[in-house]
Parts: sequence; structure tokens; C-alpha cells
Amino acid sequence: MLSVSLSHKIKVASFLATIMVVYRHSLNYLAFFNTYSGEGVNGWVQDGIMRLTQIAVPYFFVISGFFFFRKNYYLKDNWMGMIKTKFKTLFIPFAIWNVVGLLTLIATKQKFHISFHDFFMSEWYGPLWYVRDLMTYMLIIPLYQWLFISSANLMRNRLTGVFLSVLFIILIYIWSPVDTMWLSSEGIFFFVLGGILQKREDLLEKKIPTFLFVCMILLWVSMSFCHLDFFLFQKVRILCGIVAFWVFLDYVKCMIIDKFLSYSFIIYVLHFYMIKIMKVGIAKLFYGNDIVSMLSFLFLPLICVLLIILLAKVMERIVPVFYKISTGGR
Repeated sequence: MLSVSLSHKIKVASFLATIMVVYRHSLNYLAFFNTYSGEGVNGWVQDGIMRLTQIAVPYFFVISGFFFFRKNYYLKDNWMGMIKTKFKTLFIPFAIWNVVGLLTLIATKQKFHISFHDFFMSEWYGPLWYVRDLMTYMLIIPLYQWLFISSANLMRNRLTGVFLSVLFIILIYIWSPVDTMWLSSEGIFFFVLGGILQKREDLLEKKIPTFLFVCMILLWVSMSFCHLDFFLFQKVRILCGIVAFWVFLDYVKCMIIDKFLSYSFIIYVLHFYMIKIMKVGIAKLFYGNDIVSMLSFLFLPLICVLLIILLAKVMERIVPVFYKISTGGR
């Protein structure tokens, strides 16, 4: 049973990570300058925040793995029960918001194809790739547990099994990317890492010295706002950032956002086209303007989040059943 404080901290971190995702989709070089890279102060700010917020999806995978591995899915009944639950909480929302994405493409007269491939690969609604990957990990996870148990039995030493499993996911993470159009090796790494942390919940509530925390924050921020972005540097930055972000929440309390924590999922699934329409609309009025580009990047995500929360509150009142189903009961 999770402690109240840890449960609350996870919800706060998830909400803030969702806002990070909104920022990642508010990058506006293409809209304002018809280019994929920025220059000057504007470019430095946008690129830096893009690197800073790169921890968001890895954090989601860690937390998903943390909760998922609280049961032993090597047992058939547990696995089948999980499939039924995740069908309601993940697949149905995945299907609904894919259709919403398709309708948006039709309404905005953009190119699209109607096929199972485009549906499953989230071609109609990009951010849903995370939900797709998460569902896949949960389907194949008994294979991981079989490997874990088999290696432990083979060596007649559970510690050896743990060592082999940890070594395996470290190799997945460190070796050259094997990301495909479907599964991400990085996603698998963080999902399984969450499962390992589930066995050591005390680590999530462990306090670290203030001096060490400050050093980690400075390292994370400085690594984000410099232009070094080679493979190993990026990995260290993400790992350092996740830890720094998690510990940061012990030092900063913001009671204002507590009432909005239940809206993380609806913000995640609704923001993509909304933020795109907003930034493209402003870019048409102020094309080539560096200052407006930077201000749009900094403030549009916050405006977008507030608008979605207001819309969600309206949906809860007017179409409560649809809202519940489309958010997986969250």
C-alpha cells in the first residue's frame, strides 16, 4: 500500500510531466521561420527547454512500470484480469482519441489514410504512441517475467536472476538505439526500471542532502541549455533530470495545482492539435518575429492547459459518461 505522501507526489509529478509534454509540442520554429532549428536567444531558450522536458515520457514509463509490477503477471489469471482492465483504461481511450484525431484531420483538410496501420501507429494522433507502446509492454511482460524466473532457477540464485535482468536492460539502454516505428528500447528500459523501483519503494521516499540536490539541479539545467547532444551525454542528462525532478518536488510545494491533478490524462490527449492551431495562428500574424515566437513558446502551453481544464470541467457536467470512458475512468 502506497503512503499518502508518495501517492500525492506521483500525481503531482505526473501533472507537471504532462505540462512538459505540452511544451515539447509547442516548439514553433517551423511555424514562425519555416525551419527546424532556431537561432539567437529564442533558439537557445526553446532548444534548452526542449532538452529539459525530455524527461517527461521516460518518467511516465517509470511510473507505469512501478504500478504495473505490483502484481505477478506470470500467473495466467492475473494476466487475463490485467488485459480486461487495460482494455478499458488504455485501449478504449486510445481508440476514441484516434478517431478524434482523424476527425480533426478531416476538419482541417489535412492528408490522411484510413487503415489499421495508421490507427495502430497513431498516425492520426501522434501523442498516442506512448499509450500504444505501454499496451504492448503490458501484453508481452509475462515473457520478461518468464526470463527473470528462468534465469534465477537456472543459476539457482535469485540474486543472479536480478543481476542478469538489470544487466540486460542496461545493455538495451546504453547500446546504439534500436528504436523502431513501434517499440522504443528506451521505453522498455524505463518501464522495467519502474518495476525494479516497485520492489524498493523506500528509495522513492528517500531524502538526499540539499547540497547534492542543488548540484543535480544545476547539472540537469546546464546540460539542457548547452548545445552538446551526443548519445551518452543525452542519456546522462535524462537520468540526472528524472532524479533531480523527483527530489525537486520535496522542496517545492504548490497547493494550487492539487485540484487539477486528475486532469493529467485529458490534457495529454487533447493538447496536441490545440497547441498546433494556436501557434500556427499566431505565426501567421507575426511570421518571422523572434520575440513573439519565444513568448508564444513560453506562454501558449500554459494557456492551452487552462483551456483544456475548463473544457474538461464542462465535459464532466454535460457528457459525464463519455468523459469517464474517454479518460479510462481517471
